[in-house]
Amino acid sequence: VFKFFQGCVIVLVATVVFVAITGICRGSGERSPGRNTTPATSAEDRRNGFHCLSTWDGNHDQLEDLVRANLNDPGSMETHSTSITPVDANGNHTIIMDFSAKNALGGRVRNEAVGEVSQATCKATLDFIR
Repeated sequence: VFKFFQGCVIVLVATVVFVAITGICRGSGERSPGRNTTPATSAEDRRNGFHCLSTWDGNHDQLEDLVRANLNDPGSMETHSTSITPVDANGNHTIIMDFSAKNALGGRVRNEAVGEVSQATCKATLDFIR
């Protein structure tokens, strides 16, 4: 009987944790994790370009795809961080992605990709990799 109740408690705790995590993920929408949801903050997030970044990992998936297309070993790419600037007069954000990937000799090299992101469409263009 004790093992039965112990099993029920474990299932109950797992269910509560699952519901809590699901609620946190659903509540994030297009927002950066940990930000409140007031309209003023939403406008500020758009001005700063956060609406174009993934709520999951803070990266820009299209920029990652553009960079992968230029690598010797696309599968080895690891994104370390992504930064985005506030919108400029042309309606674009500058985006900088710090990443590493294997070079032609198999050694891991750290690089930086720089591009632009449209504030209206969140479409990225790759300017250069340094």
